[in-house]
Amino acid sequence: MAALRSALLGALVALGVLGATEPAALGAEGIWILDQEPGTKDDLWHYRTIPQVYGTVPESDFAAPRDVAVAPDGRIWVLADAPGSAEDLWVYDPSNGSWSALPSSDFINPRAFTFAPDGRLWILDEDSGTDDEVWSYDFDTEFYETLPDSYFVDPQDIVFGPDGKLWILDREAGAVDEVWSYDFGTNFYETIAGSSFVDPRELAFAADGRLWILDQEAGTTEDIWAYEFVGQTYATLPGSDFLDPRHLAFDASGMLWILAQEAGSNDDLWRYDFGTETYETLAGSGFVDPRAFGFSTAFVPPVPALGPGGGALLAGLLALAGARRRRAVRRRVGRSGAASGDRAPVGRGPAGKHHRAMPLVA
Repeated sequence: MAALRSALLGALVALGVLGATEPAALGAEGIWILDQEPGTKDDLWHYRTIPQVYGTVPESDFAAPRDVAVAPDGRIWVLADAPGSAEDLWVYDPSNGSWSALPSSDFINPRAFTFAPDGRLWILDEDSGTDDEVWSYDFDTEFYETLPDSYFVDPQDIVFGPDGKLWILDREAGAVDEVWSYDFGTNFYETIAGSSFVDPRELAFAADGRLWILDQEAGTTEDIWAYEFVGQTYATLPGSDFLDPRHLAFDASGMLWILAQEAGSNDDLWRYDFGTETYETLAGSGFVDPRAFGFSTAFVPPVPALGPGGGALLAGLLALAGARRRRAVRRRVGRSGAASGDRAPVGRGPAGKHHRAMPLVA
């Protein structure tokens, strides 16, 4: 079967459906996948939907890649912990194939980053024993600044919600306050009651405002949870059972994508269609040690059909080559939430640590 899969994948490459390499200057459309591949320079991958091909970004070699995101201007940002270096944040410009580093981006144990609606860059840094674990970078002033009293036990992810608040996922074994938000208007941190998970990894907001949490719960089928703010209830996504889930995000069409390391398979990138209630893998999505992914603003979800009469053949080939589809059973298994807890108010503004950074350097 392995030989058959290899042969079919080879045929798909020959047909231009799948590919292994691309020129240095890649188009900005598609999915960007961050994969740690020690000893290679292929840590950043790109998947195009038209045509359906994979390609690596030249010179994408990082010691400990952590997160990736597409900025509003279309450039690709990579967070990679580089001990002893002042360059933990890198930028790839797909228009010309060039890399540059954000100067003075030296953190203790960076975990994740995100872009605010105003374009400011926010970084989550696990800095035990301090209250400086959330940083922001202003591109206009070229200053870094910390969010006051930003101390957490084991911070994992950071995102901005549709409410304008900054949301932080903090792994606190045995606690019930692992999801926090920071309100810039009131200068308050607040927790979601009942936010207790086994091994929480990622946060993402859906277009309808619900908050989704990726939690590795070995031996269960409850790795993905949704929180409904109106009813203050949790619910699991049926059939959300993955070997080692790493990252989740919604595309512009509303589909939920999950990156999970499944060693020895070609099924590391999955998507869930809420309309059909099915999971599907992206064929050929077998990586060494995948960490995160991000969508370009021009991303168009792949469809099975290439044209009239071609869809069934391609779907069959992809299925044999490694794509799997499974139907979820509709069910709601949830925790109940009560009123939110809170922490004492904190100050914000110039009192935070800050220092000036130099312009981007190649």
